[in-house]
Amino acid sequence: MVKRHFLLGRDVAEPELITDLEARRLWPYGADKVAVRNLSLVANAGFDIWGRMKEQPLQVSVTLALRSPFNSAAKDDKVDSSTVHYGTLSKTVLSAISKASSGGWLDDWTLGSVISAAIVEAVPETNKTLESSAIDVCFPKGSTLGTGTGASWKIFYRPPNQIDDERTLVKVAPCVYLRDVHVPTLIGVNSNEREKKQAVVLNVWIDHTGYFHYGKNHCDLESELVEIMEKSSYETLETLAEQLALHCSSTIGPIVPIRLEGSPRVRIRLEKPSAVPFADAPMIEISRSLTGDP
Repeated sequence: MVKRHFLLGRDVAEPELITDLEARRLWPYGADKVAVRNLSLVANAGFDIWGRMKEQPLQVSVTLALRSPFNSAAKDDKVDSSTVHYGTLSKTVLSAISKASSGGWLDDWTLGSVISAAIVEAVPETNKTLESSAIDVCFPKGSTLGTGTGASWKIFYRPPNQIDDERTLVKVAPCVYLRDVHVPTLIGVNSNEREKKQAVVLNVWIDHTGYFHYGKNHCDLESELVEIMEKSSYETLETLAEQLALHCSSTIGPIVPIRLEGSPRVRIRLEKPSAVPFADAPMIEISRSLTGDP
């Protein structure tokens, strides 16, 4: 089993690794939030479309969910301790990534660790201020047929009243994804759809099982799934999605070196933009276990 510390040595014990499904259940949707979307920079991180470890553009988004409403900041019309200064957050994150990548190539797990540590630095009273955070790192040039590949993390912080727990982070949900991969596919029940391929848009989210540390990367997975779609001739998106999920289970499920609390899952979304004239696209989405568990 791979043991890789998430806060780069800054914490006393590892957080519990949970699935994205569990993280979405725990996420505080009603909390006040501060976010920075699509911070752009170039860093020595991630894989390009040929699977090479190369310097490339990144887009980083960070969302902070606060434990308490920022009432005093709103009332007094100033940035105070009830909120988080998004300028400071942005500069700290960008500086941390630039510094870390200047020392060598970074994989997605290390990138998440770097950004997580930057959040702790930017928000000194982390456990008192933050209930959770969400990090998204997208590589816009990392996909051959899509708009990007990437990784995301949902992080949950120790409540300040749990004084017997010295950790800063108590739960982390890591996930990797393929975004908006456009694949010509023979699909559909209508006679015209059997005559010509049409674009199907694929999105995939996979619980971070450590798969990409074992000789595989995002472009390998994209190539495998695209090949399945290009060779298929199913009538329904439902069947195609199931076959894609089965492939992920058969290739990723047997090598799950990082233990997640709960069954690691793959979530697949398929869209047919040309199928319904007066809609952007019909869509189906499924979530399946990678290990055969319910």
